[in-house]
Amino acid sequence: KSNVSRAFIRASRKDLEKINGSDLSGYEFMALMIDGVEIAERTVIAVLGITPDCQKIPLGIREGDTENAVVIKDLLTSIRDRNFKMHCDRILAVTDGAKAIKKALKDIF
Repeated sequence: KSNVSRAFIRASRKDLEKINGSDLSGYEFMALMIDGVEIAERTVIAVLGITPDCQKIPLGIREGDTENAVVIKDLLTSIRDRNFKMHCDRILAVTDGAKAIKKALKDIF
């Protein structure tokens, strides 16, 4: 049981590093979907990018105590710094209406 758990952790860590660290210069994005979900009393924030040809690309995942602007800004800054390109002058951001997400989006983009 513990060998399976360790193997899963190693495999998922590689996937998480790929999502959070991949170069995005090969894509242009027209929309972002951002949401937080509670898992085991922790909040996980996920960002999904949508390209003009409707590809859905996972852009980043961060864990925090709550869905707060600091965690979201850190995640969005990381995405921006990985050669994130918008398809046009503005981008559609789909959120659950959380004020922290709105604030972070305005600050970073």
